[in-house]
Amino acid sequence: MAKHNWQVIKDEYVQAPDEKSRPTLEQLSAKYKCSPSYLQEKVAKENWKIEAERFVQMVSDKRQEHKLTALAGDLAGWDTQCFNLAKGGLNLIFQQINEAIEGTRRSGDPLSSKQLDELGKALQRFQQIGRTALGEKEETHLNVKIDYSNLSDEQLQRLAAGENPCHVVAA
Repeated sequence: MAKHNWQVIKDEYVQAPDEKSRPTLEQLSAKYKCSPSYLQEKVAKENWKIEAERFVQMVSDKRQEHKLTALAGDLAGWDTQCFNLAKGGLNLIFQQINEAIEGTRRSGDPLSSKQLDELGKALQRFQQIGRTALGEKEETHLNVKIDYSNLSDEQLQRLAAGENPCHVVAA
């Protein structure tokens, strides 16, 4: 029967989470009252140092994995918040367009092209925020001027309701 529990000694040496916390061979031989030279031979023969390096690397990899998982969770939460804010912004723009249509009906004064352009730009910004939050790549931006002055009230309402502009104009 072995005088020393070598597995316990080996585990204490190999399973240190980093180099700084690993006991030296001198510390282990003093703690377990074993021969320093025999311990050194055993460490060399059984490759404890290599096992210890692998263990430290494994611990480091796991820590990095946990950090990445936590960061991914934080970023997903951020994306959800941005997406919800974009949806809220889009709803406000739709509401403003509907109110503008109603105001035009009551007063007979159409929205200025500047007002329509501002609403369109705000709509575009909120759409981009939402797309980015969903992970879509940024699109190439084209400078396109949209002239809403030729659209009927019904077409403007359909656009405000979120209908595809291609379908609204084609009708």
